[in-house]
Amino acid sequence: MTGTLWAPWRRSAAAPKHQHALLLKLCILLWTGLSLGQAPRSQQPLGVEGRIPVLLVSGSDAFHNWRATTPLTREILEQTGRFDVRVVEDAHILESSSALSQYPVILFNQQVADSTPLMRSSLTTYLRNGGGLVALHWAVDNFHDWPDFADVLGRVWQEGVSKEEHGQFHVRIRDATHPITRGMQDFDTSEQEAIHYRLRGKAAIHVLAVAKTESGDNAPVMFTHDLGKGRVFFSPFGHSAAGRNNPGVQTMIVRATEWAATGDVK
Repeated sequence: MTGTLWAPWRRSAAAPKHQHALLLKLCILLWTGLSLGQAPRSQQPLGVEGRIPVLLVSGSDAFHNWRATTPLTREILEQTGRFDVRVVEDAHILESSSALSQYPVILFNQQVADSTPLMRSSLTTYLRNGGGLVALHWAVDNFHDWPDFADVLGRVWQEGVSKEEHGQFHVRIRDATHPITRGMQDFDTSEQEAIHYRLRGKAAIHVLAVAKTESGDNAPVMFTHDLGKGRVFFSPFGHSAAGRNNPGVQTMIVRATEWAATGDVK
């Protein structure tokens, strides 16, 4: 099994609006397990017992090979024995508060230009109520029609201002006391890596690690951001499968996902 979920919430332009609403309600009903004689999904164990459920949103990125990085990211997490990862290849799942509530952490491995009002409100509410978000690489360019996404992620790509560099980077841990970077050492990335810097946003972020760019910027390459009770982590790393095979990047992904889900790393 690939773990990819069927995405019946994808809308059809030819269907009437009342059919859209009925279909979405039916999807949520099936998702939460509210069938006759069955307890609500929220009262049942989700995934493998003792593991942290992770919702990995993928399936859209015109510039990167998500078909390679998505299964690799899932493998990186699941091989630790601490996570149970489900992959969804349609960002419209973010419209379902019931679906999101089943996961303590969402991992963005996608770039989706457009959002919907329900997507924006559901994701924001999920995070403000204590959900976690890990966003990797080009997820920084999500939701062009949602200017306030910068307040959710902490920083976002701004066309014509933000910069990207490719190559190998030396990562310097700036805060070795944070649960994510505790015990981590400085490391060099793969030669097939990329970083983004001069991003847009005014929200308070906590920089965990930096890397020097060719222009001399000490670019944040790991940072966290609090949104209400929610925990958000972003890193520009993960440009390619080769980049994610780097031991330092893999350690970062594992520890960031556990922190975003629980607030600590064991």
